[in-house]
Amino acid sequence: MDAEIVVRDAKVEDLPALAALKKTEALHRDRMHQADGKVLRYLVVEREGEVVGFGFLVLRQPPSWDAMKHLPQMLDLFVKPELRSRGLGRALIARMEEIAREAGFGEMRVGVDPKNNPRAMQLYWRLGYVPIDPAPVEDRWEFTDSGGTVHSGAEWIIHMKKVLI
Repeated sequence: MDAEIVVRDAKVEDLPALAALKKTEALHRDRMHQADGKVLRYLVVEREGEVVGFGFLVLRQPPSWDAMKHLPQMLDLFVKPELRSRGLGRALIARMEEIAREAGFGEMRVGVDPKNNPRAMQLYWRLGYVPIDPAPVEDRWEFTDSGGTVHSGAEWIIHMKKVLI
């Protein structure tokens, strides 16, 4: 029997599970606080009642963020490594696409590092995403969460898009 998969908005009760998956509890708390349903959504994916992944959906430009060129966009999708290739990421992406479609958008965007995350790149290809960029572009980012932890990084990504029908 297949495991039950549920994708839903993150709740405060999810904080310990989210922090155990990746990054700090303050980061996840900040995302929940920012997620207003119109500009941002923070979703979790559950398998048999356990939070095993998450994703951040940016529908419109948040006022306090640096300008984003590609919207709506999925950010920081993550599934527990030992549970990958079981339909969890696909379910999370499908729900984000559904939300974007319901909000009136005709495309979804995502940036992926083809060198360091080839599995994700292949998943997006299989789901109908096509590259926007002819070659990887450098993406540098930095922010401080409410707990004072600085998050920063730089990666070479390919922006991809999918037409939502």
